Amino acid sequence: MSQRPPEIELQTRPPSGRRRGLGRARLGSFALWLLASLLAFAFVLRGSIQSSERSFGEYTERIHTHLRDKLRANEAVLYGFASFLGAIGEGENARNSARTYASSVLRSYPHIYMLQIVRKLPHDEAEAYVAQLRSGPLPGFEIRQFSYKGTRTWQRPPRKEHYYPVIFMAPEPPRSRDIYGLDIDSLDNLKQALLRSEREGTPISSGPFRTIEGDIAYIMFRPVISSFARTIRVRDEISPEVSYALLVVRTSELLPALTLLSDDVHHRAESRAEGSSRHSEPLFDLPAAPASWLEQRLLPVLHSERLIDDASQPLHLAFSRQVRLQDIDAPALMVAALASLLSLATLIAFLRSQDRQRSAREASQRAIERLALYDALTGLPNRYLLLGHLEQACSLALRHDMKVGVLFLDLDGFKPVNDRLGHPVGDIVLQAVARRLQACIRECDTAARYGGDEFVILLTEIWAGNDATKVAEKILDAIARPIHVNGVSISIGTSIGIAIFPECGSGASDLIDAADQAMYAAKQNRSGGYAFATGYSPRAQPRPRHSPGRERSRAARA
Repeated sequence: MSQRPPEIELQTRPPSGRRRGLGRARLGSFALWLLASLLAFAFVLRGSIQSSERSFGEYTERIHTHLRDKLRANEAVLYGFASFLGAIGEGENARNSARTYASSVLRSYPHIYMLQIVRKLPHDEAEAYVAQLRSGPLPGFEIRQFSYKGTRTWQRPPRKEHYYPVIFMAPEPPRSRDIYGLDIDSLDNLKQALLRSEREGTPISSGPFRTIEGDIAYIMFRPVISSFARTIRVRDEISPEVSYALLVVRTSELLPALTLLSDDVHHRAESRAEGSSRHSEPLFDLPAAPASWLEQRLLPVLHSERLIDDASQPLHLAFSRQVRLQDIDAPALMVAALASLLSLATLIAFLRSQDRQRSAREASQRAIERLALYDALTGLPNRYLLLGHLEQACSLALRHDMKVGVLFLDLDGFKPVNDRLGHPVGDIVLQAVARRLQACIRECDTAARYGGDEFVILLTEIWAGNDATKVAEKILDAIARPIHVNGVSISIGTSIGIAIFPECGSGASDLIDAADQAMYAAKQNRSGGYAFATGYSPRAQPRPRHSPGRERSRAARA
């Protein structure tokens, strides 16, 4: 393709004396206009930012109060549960009563994930107590610990003076029943909080950890000195058996409902409980909606840090908010803008300045148009750019007697990934799929994200449906490979519909629709396969060694 010669700008220069005078006048006019405009806008921005700071402070105070009230409710619930356990005694009836009590509490406090009971057992009594539970409510009960090394399997704990097994939980999710018999003493993060609770006789919380279901949670411990329990003789001393009431708090539920949270604010909370560190996972970390390029460079970011200095559940809260353009006082901004426009009348003579401003606006518009044509998550072309490429490819194929292939992909098994692991993990999976699709095609082909978990592949310069089949098989193999995210192996598949131009349609929309229908047919036949659009039967066709149309196509792209 021939290159267009650069444009030559012709300039006429005024006489040197006039040029110097004009330069001084321009500089003076620009300085006055700039000073007046900056003062006006600075005044408006300062007032708007101060108003945003007040609103932000009130908002963070509401969140702080909400969290503090929930933490106090946790203490009250734990105290009530511990007192209740001290009153009902032991036995199957007591276990049923505790389960009924827990069910009532969980309905009233949905952020409480689970209530548990831990028993402190001396070594010489552990065997008899395990036998008692096996013959009663927990037939398969045994004291064990969880190994975080190697294959992460359950193990028998070593011999020690005391064990702290979990003997009760409510509710009992199927995946959580394995927790029965877990020796809390084997988990350093929980052991420190439990021992401190036993030592001080007060509620103490642990550092954050992930539940079996993958949620962030922490545990509150409170010892229960059972007045009903029998006394036992240990080393010639009389001491009561000790149980612990446990409250498992799901941290994602501590915040108010999402409808009451501001999308513009980044919410983050870190535990300051014993056993926590800077490297511990945050209790929650809700990012703010992204701000525009102009907002990030023109307007400040507001920060607020608060400490809930609670003895049992100390938290450090951090909030940040990017001031947005809509926060600026619109009437005052209009007045400032009007003053700026009036003063701009003195700068009409500055044609060169106007040209530079026009060029800047055109460059900004081109950047915006580029952003509008590419998917922000994967970096692939979006459907609008894809349709344009497809129309051009069809026109070129029609002139040179070639074919165009459209592959419509829909990921299989992607929704469970979002539901089970969360949308951030789902975004990483989509990005990995995009990279694999780009590795499966040529430079002259196009991989685009059509929407959600749907992708479209545009194949140019093909001669038969077999060419599209080879690409589809390559894509199936690439997508089938596991994707590893944060130590988790994720396996998904894809169903592919194939449409060939001109047999399956004469335009971009027709080809997309045909490939979409073929994809549904492939999904119904078997997951992870491909199917051709109705009306097309792939067959091998001879490919010419030297095709004039192919050479012209390459020359046109060059």
